[in-house]
Amino acid sequence: METSSVKFCGYLFHRKQGTISLNNELFHLEHQQAKILNLLIDNRNEVVSREQIADQVWQGVIVEDNTISKAITRLRKVFNDSAKSPQIIKTIPKKGYQFIAALEPVTEYKADLNNDAVQPTNISSFGLKSAVAVAALVGLLLTLTLMQKFDDETISAQPTSLPKAISFREGIELNAHLHADKKQLLFVGDTADGYGIFTKNVGEANASLLTPVRSRRVYPKWLQSSDASFVFSDLDESQQCQIYKFDPASESGRENVATCLNETPVEVFVDASRSSIVWSDNAGSWRQSIANSKANSIGKGIENGKRQSLPYARQGVNFQMPSPNGELWATLQDDGKNSTLVVQDIERSQVVLEKQLPYSISHFKWSKSSDALYHLGEHPANQLFQLSLTGEHQLLASTSLGTMTSISDVQSPNTIEFVISSVDLDVHHLQDGQETKLINSPFADYNPVLSTPSNKLAFASKRNGSAQIWLQDENASLEQLSHFERASYIFDLAWSPDEKRLLVKRNDSIHIIDINSKEEQVLPVDAEEKVDWQWISNTQIAYVDRVSHSLFSIDLEDQNAALLMANVGRAQYVNDLDATKGWFISDVAGAMLHFIDTPLLDGPLSGELFSEKQLVSNQLKGRHWIVSAGKLYIVNQENDKPTSLVLLDKDGSELDVVSGTFNPNSLRATHQGGLIYHRMNRNEANIYQLQLR
Repeated sequence: METSSVKFCGYLFHRKQGTISLNNELFHLEHQQAKILNLLIDNRNEVVSREQIADQVWQGVIVEDNTISKAITRLRKVFNDSAKSPQIIKTIPKKGYQFIAALEPVTEYKADLNNDAVQPTNISSFGLKSAVAVAALVGLLLTLTLMQKFDDETISAQPTSLPKAISFREGIELNAHLHADKKQLLFVGDTADGYGIFTKNVGEANASLLTPVRSRRVYPKWLQSSDASFVFSDLDESQQCQIYKFDPASESGRENVATCLNETPVEVFVDASRSSIVWSDNAGSWRQSIANSKANSIGKGIENGKRQSLPYARQGVNFQMPSPNGELWATLQDDGKNSTLVVQDIERSQVVLEKQLPYSISHFKWSKSSDALYHLGEHPANQLFQLSLTGEHQLLASTSLGTMTSISDVQSPNTIEFVISSVDLDVHHLQDGQETKLINSPFADYNPVLSTPSNKLAFASKRNGSAQIWLQDENASLEQLSHFERASYIFDLAWSPDEKRLLVKRNDSIHIIDINSKEEQVLPVDAEEKVDWQWISNTQIAYVDRVSHSLFSIDLEDQNAALLMANVGRAQYVNDLDATKGWFISDVAGAMLHFIDTPLLDGPLSGELFSEKQLVSNQLKGRHWIVSAGKLYIVNQENDKPTSLVLLDKDGSELDVVSGTFNPNSLRATHQGGLIYHRMNRNEANIYQLQLR
């Protein structure tokens, strides 16, 4: 290495530590990402071939081209670099990759590399005052960044203030709409028996219920500046989508103004420039007049309006809306990996802007002046962006606690409102019918696993703002084990039998982490559509491929995969200290569960072994299951009932064990015959406001 640190495009890369810093915020690269980046920088004047990357990063292990491509893609995402318009890593077709960013002079960096952990704060109860406190904490942890690299642009931004919470109720608050007077706020929130539309003054804490609704998807919009009437869509008693006008001053209150062909409420947009409302449903896009010859102000005569079909199809479009000035129409198309924003001039039928984002988003909003779009960053989103019609991107705000989930219609050129959600997940342990809480904090602590036989606890947590692995010792002290980059989700954890290593499924990659040295090994395997990751020995792991419906093992020494069994729905290897040893395997249909008595499989199951399988149950009925100490537990998930976990008795009867807000996918067996899992203790979402200028 030429130097210990290099700087490019505003990022400072600490080459030995494998960390990236931007605006005094530190990000840890994956081990392989750091090695690839170092390799490209060292050879920046030439093209680095795939063979060189495989040889020097994976050190002789045979990897597929797809593995290298995905590693490069993940590395680009760290810097928001674009493969189509690269500024840092360029793809040279059929040759390899090249580092093309210019290196900048490096100034002294004084960040504390060890100050990563945030100590948890215990909260025993959560009411209105606590909600205000947490909302204030989230507001304090919101940071504005003055420079951001996005695709092929470097953009400066200078917002004048930090976002602040403007709603404080306990529970979920969303779909806010600011009145033209900049004081009154409409939003949807929880009630004692469902949901409702509320109103409040921005500067006050208390909110008033205006009308109950049937869904959280309801989105109320003010109609005019002179009164308090608004429109919204909801389902009626027959589950038919309707559009209503609500006037608090009217005796009737709610009036039906249109019917929409949709299985859920639609979002209605108020087009003040044309005195109309606009919406899209399964039948197409529509505009309906909200004025007649006798009443030309917005909101008057809405019940007598006429519907007009718009030439904007719903098929293939995830979200669309007109601009506030009524001259432009914007659409969002998403394929699950990338999103494309297209803005069209309505009168001239010409495309004004087309922008592809290297990740998936669900919606956007127009600026009040109709010259820009606002959208969130990659899910789980912690960034809010502005995209001008000239194609310029600007970062407006970012948060290190909670997730930005939705943006409101922008009613003022000076402010923008959006929702930040925070989820409190706690770790629970079930033993001999008694449920105890092992981890209780105001953070999202999830997917726990206990080791055998020492009961070491490992779990995923977002207590420092990003998903990381944490360990708890016998004294209940916590230690952060991993330093993953942001935009991570941790799906699976599993202890090795000797308790020295931890298997982690993070996004679509598999990490093996040494508990003592903290060294991390990333396996050359694409973990997408692969589940039930588990250890079968200290040197072998196994998984089920949901595409081929097959059970595979991987030898960690040579990293070769071997087929163990075909026609597998799910699989659990059990190696109890003094009881069962072998495989529990359900069929693809999820109807039957069998047990195969073998402590370890070194190769494909033989016909003889397969024929000796023992039927455990034919009562699965497609339900999720888990075995602990020879006992079969099944998850019941019915639409109109709480999720429950039942124990299947020997006579076939089902005994209720756990119910409520536990996550079935987090269930893991313990060697003492218990279960460990996470529950949702609190799910909060509050509305925030950012001063733009």
